[in-house]
Amino acid sequence: MSASLTTTGPEDPGPTGRHEYVDPRIAEPPGGVTERGPVFVWSRGSAPTTPFGAVDVALLQHLVDTDLSDADVSRADIAVAVTFTSPEAARGTAERLRADLPRAVTRYDHRDAVVVLGSSVFVRGIPSPAANRSVRGLLRGYPGDVLVEGDRYGEGSIVADLSCRPTERARAQVLAGDLDDYASTPFDFFLRPPWARPALTGSERLARSTYTRFNDFLEDAADADPETQELWFHYREAHRQGDVDRMSRVQNRISERRRELSPARLEGEYDPKTLAALRTEPLALDAKPRWSVRVGRRMGQLPVRRQAGDLVAGRDRDLVASPALLTVRLGERLDISTFLPIGHFAPSLASLVLHLHRAGCADVRYRLLDWDDVRVD
Repeated sequence: MSASLTTTGPEDPGPTGRHEYVDPRIAEPPGGVTERGPVFVWSRGSAPTTPFGAVDVALLQHLVDTDLSDADVSRADIAVAVTFTSPEAARGTAERLRADLPRAVTRYDHRDAVVVLGSSVFVRGIPSPAANRSVRGLLRGYPGDVLVEGDRYGEGSIVADLSCRPTERARAQVLAGDLDDYASTPFDFFLRPPWARPALTGSERLARSTYTRFNDFLEDAADADPETQELWFHYREAHRQGDVDRMSRVQNRISERRRELSPARLEGEYDPKTLAALRTEPLALDAKPRWSVRVGRRMGQLPVRRQAGDLVAGRDRDLVASPALLTVRLGERLDISTFLPIGHFAPSLASLVLHLHRAGCADVRYRLLDWDDVRVD
């Protein structure tokens, strides 16, 4: 099993519990889900119930197409989301809000500053704390649950829980597999999310699944390897004692041992060139960024550029800060928890809903939450 995908049968009672990170060496994740790696499940003890309503493809695509470029969106920009009980209530509020909203408070054209997604209204591209206060003051006259992103020095973020009903099981399995493979990859690969354009090619999909299977193999091999287990014991001891030099030496040996355990081949279908590249992961930290970009190109990568000596993604609008925080469950419904790029949340959510719709998912329901309410660090 990979880092985030859980497949359940019809008898499964569904996700329970709340968002939380779990170290599998310490405890089982909540909700009866057995997984490796950090996961979070439903944050309110039940599946989301807010209806998204009919998927208007043209409207959602317009929202994606009119998303401001990274050059026009400052990392200090703020967006406000207000969620109502129904899409009808959201649409009615959006019309009134457009009439009330001062034209100088967002970077967008006035019509595109206020957008409707499902049962939520977004006011986006708010360029300053003063403009945010103006918008928040205006929203006090409206009912609905208000969330703000980008208002806490880049830390303000919105988490989305989504659930939909697959209409074709085979397509749902491909969809869930793509999401899961993406969630299993490191951030440093700078991969496109499956919902971002262009769509994954067959070779990119195979390269991603090769990485997932390669990493699963190594995790299982390390769990069964006495030397690796002993090394981790020494690493924890060095950490407890504050012995940084010893920690570094042990970590280097863990990396060496990982390379020694890496498989020359995998069972089933895989990409031999991707596997060969994965087996050449350098031990030197300063060599890893270039290696990560080289491997990531095989998997469907975002544009990458150099900034202040570091390699960074050249398109923030599709950059998910931590793919590992995407959690996927496939049972009679497809359930997803994730957070999306700060500054581009609304168009990213539109892209994700479009992706689900095009893969045959119906009856989309969702919930928006403040990241600070569900994080545990």
